[in-house]
Amino acid sequence: MDAITIRLLGPTVVTHAGREVEMGAPRERAVLALLALRAGTVVSSEVLIEQLWIDPPSGAATTLRGYVAAIRKAISKGTDLDGADVVVTKKPGYLLDVPAEQVDALAFGLLADDGRASLARGEYTAARKLLTEALELWRGDALSDFEAEEFAQEGIRRLSNRRLDVIEDKIEAEMALGEPEPIEELRALVDDHPFRERLIGHLMLALYRVGRQTEALRTYSAARKRFAEELGLEPTPRLRSLEEAILLQDPTLDAVARHPTRRSNLPVPINSLVGRERLAATVCATVEGSRLVTLTGPGGVGKTRLALEVAAQTQDDFVDGVVMVELAELHDGALVPEAITSALGIAEAPHVSGVAAAIAHLSGRRMLLLVDNCEHVLEAAARCLGPILEACPDLHVVATSRHSLGLPGERLVVVEPLEFPTADASHEAIEASPAVQLLVDRVGLVRPGFAISDHDAVAELVTMLDGLPLAIELAAAQFKALSARQVLERFADRLDIASDNPLAPGRHRSVHAAVCWSYELANDAERHLMDHLWVFRGGFDLDAAVAVSSSEDDLVGTLTALVASSLVDADFSTDPPRYSLLQTVAQVVSEMATLDLAQSLRDTHLTFFADRAASVLDRVSAVGPVAAEMLEPDEGNVQAAMAWSMQGGDRATGLALGLALVPYWDQRSKLLQGRKWLQQLAADPSAPSQLRAAAYVQSCAFAALTVPDGGLRDGEIALELYTELGDQRGLAATHRAIAALYVATGDSEQAREHLAVAADLAADVDASEVDIRTRYLESIVHRQAGDYESFAVSMRDLLNLVREHASPWDEAWINHQLAEVERRDGNHQLADDHAAAALETFRSLGDTRGESSALEMRSAVALSRGDLPGAVEYLADGLRLIARRGHHLASIHLLDHAAQIAARCENFELAAVLLGATQTRLETVAGAFHPEELVQRQGTLDTVAAALGPEVMATRMNEGRSLSLGDAAIRALSLVPS
Repeated sequence: MDAITIRLLGPTVVTHAGREVEMGAPRERAVLALLALRAGTVVSSEVLIEQLWIDPPSGAATTLRGYVAAIRKAISKGTDLDGADVVVTKKPGYLLDVPAEQVDALAFGLLADDGRASLARGEYTAARKLLTEALELWRGDALSDFEAEEFAQEGIRRLSNRRLDVIEDKIEAEMALGEPEPIEELRALVDDHPFRERLIGHLMLALYRVGRQTEALRTYSAARKRFAEELGLEPTPRLRSLEEAILLQDPTLDAVARHPTRRSNLPVPINSLVGRERLAATVCATVEGSRLVTLTGPGGVGKTRLALEVAAQTQDDFVDGVVMVELAELHDGALVPEAITSALGIAEAPHVSGVAAAIAHLSGRRMLLLVDNCEHVLEAAARCLGPILEACPDLHVVATSRHSLGLPGERLVVVEPLEFPTADASHEAIEASPAVQLLVDRVGLVRPGFAISDHDAVAELVTMLDGLPLAIELAAAQFKALSARQVLERFADRLDIASDNPLAPGRHRSVHAAVCWSYELANDAERHLMDHLWVFRGGFDLDAAVAVSSSEDDLVGTLTALVASSLVDADFSTDPPRYSLLQTVAQVVSEMATLDLAQSLRDTHLTFFADRAASVLDRVSAVGPVAAEMLEPDEGNVQAAMAWSMQGGDRATGLALGLALVPYWDQRSKLLQGRKWLQQLAADPSAPSQLRAAAYVQSCAFAALTVPDGGLRDGEIALELYTELGDQRGLAATHRAIAALYVATGDSEQAREHLAVAADLAADVDASEVDIRTRYLESIVHRQAGDYESFAVSMRDLLNLVREHASPWDEAWINHQLAEVERRDGNHQLADDHAAAALETFRSLGDTRGESSALEMRSAVALSRGDLPGAVEYLADGLRLIARRGHHLASIHLLDHAAQIAARCENFELAAVLLGATQTRLETVAGAFHPEELVQRQGTLDTVAAALGPEVMATRMNEGRSLSLGDAAIRALSLVPS
């Protein structure tokens, strides 16, 4: 039986079996449109009433039922369907039981999604077909029957913007297919939508491709002026890059596809190029304007494969051919001229040097030479190529080498390892990583149909291999008989990957051989420095390199040489710059180190980073945000140092380092990691008792914020140690930590007992900081017990106390709590004043955890006083903050608040996704929400579940569970109006 078709992209029309169905009055059509835009989903009666009437009349629910009855009657009369089966009553409202494909607005979205996916895959013909079908569904303006109705405005805006997106996609597909440039269409579109950068970019490119470069550049200048004057903004980097490419007449802008036809001796690669497409295009453009281009990078990074791709793409530009000269097998620089003449097919001639013979052959010819693997015969290669280039003006050379050739006019292109996923990457980000894409492509050759099932193992494998294409390709061969996890475990030593192909060059039979080859080419000073740099994990700065190196040579000069040789990476975007020895190189060098040298290096490394962490805390506020920022780059180093202190280094130094890292673990939401380190470091009874006790106290405190299990035992050990030491201040801090643990587990009585002891001890030793935080915790106990009056009184008293002791961080958190007090009492302006004060302080301290919490509070205050746009604005600021890097607990709170706002905006599916994202995290955070917050969260869950139904609710919450907190924050930003 045919379903009805509902058309909303123009005047509202309902058809069935090719005949139009009369739908009656405008209000009835409006109800049908509201249901159709959410076909297949229950729309509550409350939502329908709010949408239909700004000020609902009495009896609105009855009137709504009348409209629904009229719709059903019209459907039953005009079709062979039962209207009650099409518009179904389902609590708490109604559901239009029509497939999405039968509602043109929804079908448009599905076609648009498929078209954009085809466009992203480079399937331009399919993309054009799908996008054309999507646009053909439009018969006028979206929801044109309701253009004056308030309820339709958001839908009109959303559909109209999506229509523009599809037009842009369709034009891009057509231009990629080489169709006539739609200049006049683009001009009209840009006139109508002067701030759509993609349309502006399409117009610029279309003008350039028909030879109107000046007009294309004027289009950019006019847009830039318009953006500055009307928006106060600059065009995005993408549009600025297009202007630069037009200025440079970049050949990659050419619409005509290149078809290589020149004869050459280039080997035909058996595999596709993966992850280097953009770099290949850049190098091709560089070759066009430079006669000598040298690709540099470490062994196994893919320089040769990239050079072959560049040669293949550019060979039709060289009418006399492209020739590859392979130098890898040469063991004597004197053989370089012969290698060149042999590749060119020049016969030997007595008394004629190889260079002279090459010049005689190449003179007057437009050719490209690909000279591969120059590094081990660098000087000889430069001596040959210099005179040849000078004598042959139409010759171009692409060379691959670990070092620059050092010739005039040489353009260097550094070939970096492929980008691999970050530690917290989502499954989508892992699959999009170039290193993973290469692995999947190569595994597909030995296991057709391969798809990733263990994302974590794949991500860890390519990370372990430094994103080196050679290593990844060798590892891929092992997937013939092993799973990703088995490959990872088997190759835990990243240098034990060997090719079983006996025809592969000797230096490529394993990553180990490739690395050794590069290491042996370094001079004595460079090797000496590498012999010391392997001890670092995650990079180092110059001060750290000086500390661990025993070299009396010019360390800066040697380090610079290693950077130039691509054995050390340099990151100048940081201050100070950071360096890192390629991990595979570090592994080789560490194996060569003697036992005495290795122990000495690790001791020096431990001492250096313990001193650095302590000095950071001495220089900055003990609050933690700034300390965390300064310590973050060396996370790998401090972990390696602590591990060494437990394996053979000095345990006291390791404990001191662990305690200095407490602010870092707190601010970076790594409390479980920090607790594990502290427990391990403190477990040795031979370590100093004072340090052991402090470590156990902090472990107990971290347990209160994460998983309470074992936290009480940590506190009891600390009490024993401090009692033996007679340290009352330490005892006070321990009782406070134990009290926090009981607060987290909901045992207010035990918490009060320990807080009373802590307060007495703090008073005896005049420990004002311990006293303030003890009293703060006492206030939290009042709130947990539901005694909000005592909670408010104690917080106000504390605010005066912290001001006396000039403790801005404590003051900020108390202001945050007082904002909640005043919000709960309906004092919205006073609540916002407290929240604003907290926000200002947190920002001045660089405390992103506090900042996101204060933004959540300001959003909650705005929501309480009915200012939904204001609530969304503060929420958006917080979401952008946690999307970059959020504190775990603060992110959970903010995303839970975002779910509440999403539900208020009736974006129930997004609300469910956000609730799912926070649900699993709550299991790792003890006492994350106080009782009133839990009631509020449950209310949001109930509302969303009622709107979506159990099946959709479960699907969307599962979707949220798969997201990182940062990705969930990005999803939540869709609440923000464009």
